[in-house]
Amino acid sequence: MISIELLSSLFSSVWVALLNIILTPIYLKYLGSESYGLIGVYTTLQTLLLVFDFGLAATVGREISRSESKHKKETKKLFRITSSIYICISAAIILISVLLSPFLTHNWLKNEQLPLNTIQSSIVLIGLLIAVRWPIPLYQSVLNSSKKMFLVSLVTILLTTITGVGCYFLIVGISKSILHFFLMQILSGLVQTLILRMLIWKHLQIRPILGLYFNKRIFLKNWLFTKNLALIGLTGLILSQMDKIFLSKLLPLNEFGNYMIATTLMGAIYLVINPIFNFIYPYFSRIIIQYKSYEDNISHIYQMSSMLFSSILFPFVFYLIFFLNEFLQLWIRNPKLAENIAPIAKLLIFGSGLHGIMYFPYALTLASGHPKISLRINLILIFVTIPTMYILASKYGAIGGAITWVTVQICYIIFGTIISHRQIYYAGSASLWLFRCLFLPLFVLLLSIPIILLIKSTIDSNPLKLLFGFILMTLTSLTIIFISPSLRRSSLKIILNLKGNLS
Repeated sequence: MISIELLSSLFSSVWVALLNIILTPIYLKYLGSESYGLIGVYTTLQTLLLVFDFGLAATVGREISRSESKHKKETKKLFRITSSIYICISAAIILISVLLSPFLTHNWLKNEQLPLNTIQSSIVLIGLLIAVRWPIPLYQSVLNSSKKMFLVSLVTILLTTITGVGCYFLIVGISKSILHFFLMQILSGLVQTLILRMLIWKHLQIRPILGLYFNKRIFLKNWLFTKNLALIGLTGLILSQMDKIFLSKLLPLNEFGNYMIATTLMGAIYLVINPIFNFIYPYFSRIIIQYKSYEDNISHIYQMSSMLFSSILFPFVFYLIFFLNEFLQLWIRNPKLAENIAPIAKLLIFGSGLHGIMYFPYALTLASGHPKISLRINLILIFVTIPTMYILASKYGAIGGAITWVTVQICYIIFGTIISHRQIYYAGSASLWLFRCLFLPLFVLLLSIPIILLIKSTIDSNPLKLLFGFILMTLTSLTIIFISPSLRRSSLKIILNLKGNLS
């Protein structure tokens, strides 16, 4: 199951995260908290606009994973259709950003220091940046589903590194303007988009064409699945971005920038989750076709892969939560700012850990061709999120938004698991999955808390605390794997398979 493709994707995520860790304090120092708040606005708008993906990238990726040689010509046409739609959406994003920039500048963002023309110009540049990067998820989905994750990872690492180094020299030695920062990001995004598009032309033998392409028959054939994915994207967007929407209106720009720093720390969880999902989604799609008459095989692969992931994920979550203060002191070197960020970040990290393990049921429902299951779950969660967010964010601000995130994820992992496993019979027992993937790792981790407290109380050096905490995290993961005989056997098979792939 594990291959060099997955390892390269994980390394790419870690590399990007390390660059963000290194560069964020530099951005804060030279650009200021309000300009960093505008970077947070870019991140929020980029995520909000993902609803206009309409599930197209996931649909094309799934079809490429499942396509046989006789259907490959039709799959290539589906990619051309989707690519043309993405180009139209990119143009619309640029137009919308220009039209809405005055409203966002004067009526939405709470600015105290930056000139209004700088904010308005930044919003236009943010729209342009989102537009040039808009096709990247589609191209990555196509290449990942074609087992080209290594190439995608290589391009990501190179472009992210070059952009990071370029932005460093720009703001430190040339200009501290947020406008110049966004222009650098636009250039990098354009280059990455063009490189990925050329890789698709070369490795998938898709002939480049000028102009737009559309085929009504092929589009309508995939529309039902795409429509459900689009609705999942919309509801998922509401769930994941509700806190930022509320807080961007309620908080001053500098405080919202602090909240976005906390979400950056939360993103450490997704540097593990996202590469795994990009791998397991097409993988599950293939094994469902391969073992469609052998449900027990699918159930075993699903249960064991979920267990293995949880044995890595939850120790990592605990490590981040318990050693976050030490990390912030080394990273930001601003005690007051670290004190404000830490409680928010800890709640966001814990909620994201719960969210992360649910990527496995989600991937299985999509790979099985049952996206309505995830849609129903999201609709239920929205009814929990909106009133909870309104009450807590209005009363407690940023910490209220973080508490809402945890509350929603607790509901998701309980009710989402039950609903998913009832609908997909070869997923296995929901109670067994919850025990193996949630309660067992959390029980082992609770037993490790006295050792964590001992490390924090007896060691004065923050780097040494982080080192011993990492060692403890690794040992805890191995313990969770060791106490489950079935997981122990599956892990050994994975190691032997990985050894064969690397040799």
